[in-house]
Amino acid sequence: MIHHRLFPKGEYCHALIASKANPNILFQVRGLIYDVHMDPYNPQYLIKIVRFYDDLNFIKRYFIGERFQRNFKGKDFHFKMKRSQFQTREQFEEYINKEKYMLVADSVMCTKTLGDSTKLYNTIQSFLIEKSLRDIYDASTRVQYRTGKYHFKNQDEFKLAIKRFLKGKIEVTDEYLEDLMNRPSFNDLDDIKA
Repeated sequence: MIHHRLFPKGEYCHALIASKANPNILFQVRGLIYDVHMDPYNPQYLIKIVRFYDDLNFIKRYFIGERFQRNFKGKDFHFKMKRSQFQTREQFEEYINKEKYMLVADSVMCTKTLGDSTKLYNTIQSFLIEKSLRDIYDASTRVQYRTGKYHFKNQDEFKLAIKRFLKGKIEVTDEYLEDLMNRPSFNDLDDIKA
């Protein structure tokens, strides 16, 4: 059952897209929906990007040269262009609007307004950052790494470092730290039955 808004062909939407190689790096874009592929759980849209919200340096580093899904059958394509040919984001947008660059976006990653898209983006990014903090804990407390320069002796020492690191950004409570330390992995999340 679908629990999010669906868009018809010809409507503009804001979407979060990611390349095949870096699914955790999201790009917030505005696009025109050219086609819709209905699925009982996760419909997809074929969109033509008309606006990027990231700066040009980020686009050059993580977008150009990456593989993206081109159609509903799962075919990929590369954004093959020279990074040096663009001086501004507007030049890049103008270039991709002249060409027929379209890619697939999942409907759960699409919203009507930029505000809703930003809220969705921030929620996902916060989750990924917290997961990265947990991954740092796992890597820095391994027995084999006990002589490494980032080694933490125990969980309490790591929690103290997190409190200092996040001071002034968010309120770091004991409950927050326990949630962070006991966060499920992606494999655990993949095993959840819908």
